[in-house]
Parts: sequence; C-alpha cells; structure tokens
Amino acid sequence: MKKSAALTGLVPASLAGKGGETVLAAVREGDAQYVTTRLHINGYDDVQVAAGDAVVWTIVAEEGSLNGCNNELVLPAFDQQVCLQEGENVITYTPERVGRYVYSCWMGMLRNTITVVET
Repeated sequence: MKKSAALTGLVPASLAGKGGETVLAAVREGDAQYVTTRLHINGYDDVQVAAGDAVVWTIVAEEGSLNGCNNELVLPAFDQQVCLQEGENVITYTPERVGRYVYSCWMGMLRNTITVVET
C-alpha cells in the first residue's frame, strides 16, 4: 500500500504503525474529553475517544523527540495538519461518527489510529 494513502486516511487500521505500544483512552471532564500522549521518535500512540464530544488532545514532545518525519501530524478525518514543537501541543476536534481513523506523519510513513466509540 502506498504511504501517500495514509494521508487520505484510507489506510486500514491494521496497517497502522506503532510508535508507542499503548492505546490511551480519553477521560471526560465537563463538556469535553481529554487525552495526553507522548511523542515517540518513531511515531505516536493510538488513542480512543467518544463520538459527539469535543476532544482536547495534548501531545507532549520532550526535548530531542522531534525529527524530520514525526514533527508534523496529518489527521485527514478531522481536517487537521499540525506542526509539533517541543513541549505541549494541543489539538482539538469533535469526532461525529464511530470508527477507526488513521492519522500519520506528513509523509504518511508513521501511522496510528484514533478509535471513536459510542458515548
């Protein structure tokens, strides 16, 4: 499968890469759900969120963790492209439909998933 397909979000979730080995579930607080992950030199973590609720996703990029591939995220299902910087990077979006959505680095090589479940 071409790496550029990841940039469209069309890569099957089973082909998503693993930066970390953890699926991190968002925690609901008030009117939103929050999840914090760490940037890995070789990728990202999978996350799980609930449909219909705003997501506040913080990606912590520790000093030395950014490189030429992992420094920019593309979330095609949520119409987002985010340049990461050292420190806390906050991404907000609201998933409307249940499903598995691939996100990747800007080159489409490092891929992971956002799993959206029923509220």
